[in-house]
Amino acid sequence: RVLLDCPAQTLTHLQKLELEIDQLDLILLSHQHSDHVIGMDLLLLELTMGRASRRERPLRIAAPPGVYERVAEIIGGAPRMTPEDDDRITWIEMHDGAGFEWEGVTVQAVEVDHTPALFLAVGSRAEIDGKPIASTGDTHICAPLHTPPPRASPPRPARVARPPPVPSAVPPSPPPHP
Repeated sequence: RVLLDCPAQTLTHLQKLELEIDQLDLILLSHQHSDHVIGMDLLLLELTMGRASRRERPLRIAAPPGVYERVAEIIGGAPRMTPEDDDRITWIEMHDGAGFEWEGVTVQAVEVDHTPALFLAVGSRAEIDGKPIASTGDTHICAPLHTPPPRASPPRPARVARPPPVPSAVPPSPPPHP
């Protein structure tokens, strides 16, 4: 199961769908605006300390550069922000053209046009059980959305993000979402 972005109401929506957090295999985050990542706070709490903390397989979270740091800023010094050597959650830093395969899902990132352009925003093209899906977050219509990648071309590998140490002071937030 794949979660596309993680707004504040994510846990409520999962409950309405009768889905447990430990059923998730992959989370694709499009960019660092809080309306796309603020739900990670409670989701990570549940994954690291709640009922889902007993899950038996790792969760992969793929996001553009800066998203891990933004989520860490939102959570603060709480222990639910997992360190890089935590085997329960793997963070993947996605750049334009980066890709990976996880639990039978093939994912490729494509840079999308998001205003204001203060950071990289990525859309995700995925193939699940042979069926394509795409997610763009809340971007403008842009050329990469109209050009599907060649099916024979495997995605380029993504770099696993190296989580920074929890800062003692909270860095400034990006400008609010328009």
